[in-house]
Amino acid sequence: MGATHEGVASGDAASQPLDGVGRAADVSCPQCAASFTCGFNASSCWCQTLPALDLARLAPELVDRGCLCGDCLGVAIAEQMAV
Repeated sequence: MGATHEGVASGDAASQPLDGVGRAADVSCPQCAASFTCGFNASSCWCQTLPALDLARLAPELVDRGCLCGDCLGVAIAEQMAV
């Protein structure tokens, strides 16, 4: 998968929270429950600067649960790059 925002995020755009005006929102990571700011539906997000995840290789139970925090996303990217 290319380096698109959708490829980086682990969730569905419709399930990602907004603050009501199209800006990033505070959310909890579905993997570790850490709080972080998700900008998936905003004009930009910190995760766009990271390599894209191959969602087909990600655990199915994570794909539909929302975006991962920086630590968990970093681990998932490292795991995919190591294979």
